[in-house]
Amino acid sequence: MDLQPSYDLIVKNVVKPFIFIYFYMSFSFARQTHNDILDNKRALAKMYRAAETCKHTLSKMDNAHCAVDSLHDGMDFNTKVSR
Repeated sequence: MDLQPSYDLIVKNVVKPFIFIYFYMSFSFARQTHNDILDNKRALAKMYRAAETCKHTLSKMDNAHCAVDSLHDGMDFNTKVSR
């Protein structure tokens, strides 16, 4: 997997914090389950929504518990993210 974000996600040489959360959660799922979700549009959409919720939670608290039910092939995903 390529860890370099694409150019359109970079604004004035600063990557948006949301993109870091999104990629962190995606790669964490891949590392835990040995399944790549980057080719599954539905799984990516679920991960996007979970990352968005996690971002809002992190704006108010120091830690956030992010969970996605049936992310890929019926597998659930749970992780904790901190600032």
